[in-house]
Amino acid sequence: RIFMKKLIIIILIIAYPIKNFGQVKYDYNQGYIFIKKAEKTLNQGKIIEAEEFLGKAKLSNFGFCGNAWASAFGQINLIQTQVYIKRKEYDKALNLLDSIGGCGIGADCTARDSLKIETLMLKFGKQKVKEAFEKVNEINVNEIDFIKSYSINLPDLNYIFEFVINEYYFDFNDGKSVVKNKTNIELLNEVKNFSYFKI
Repeated sequence: RIFMKKLIIIILIIAYPIKNFGQVKYDYNQGYIFIKKAEKTLNQGKIIEAEEFLGKAKLSNFGFCGNAWASAFGQINLIQTQVYIKRKEYDKALNLLDSIGGCGIGADCTARDSLKIETLMLKFGKQKVKEAFEKVNEINVNEIDFIKSYSINLPDLNYIFEFVINEYYFDFNDGKSVVKNKTNIELLNEVKNFSYFKI
């Protein structure tokens, strides 16, 4: 089973760039320049210009490595999400964030998850989001891209929050460190006390 999972991961890494190869117009270096320019212009409040750079970045060839494509398109989608947020198109932002996968092959899912909470707070208000998290008493374990992912249902927000979290901790005893799994209760408490709610 482990061998089959590794084989599938290798196939995905190879197939990801092949799927997009016929649509490219720009090379690897240009693609990352477009991403940096999109981020810079967005920070300057130039939303239309930022989207133009994102459009070019999407047409760039990020090589034959699936990790590079997942990383690049993860960055592109995170910037596009911030465009939606600036336009107050929060549902579009959440839908795009929910579509970002590839946590195991280069995508920055920690940044993705923090943007989800930021978007929810902008849409519903910080207090309502915090209260919705505090009401949760169950955490669901999923497997996405062969990496464990977790989700909680937030009925007050009509939203299922999927996220990644460090599921291990080091227990030091007699000068030795032992890796242990966090319990679901520990994970749930960690989620309820995310630093976003303390800002």
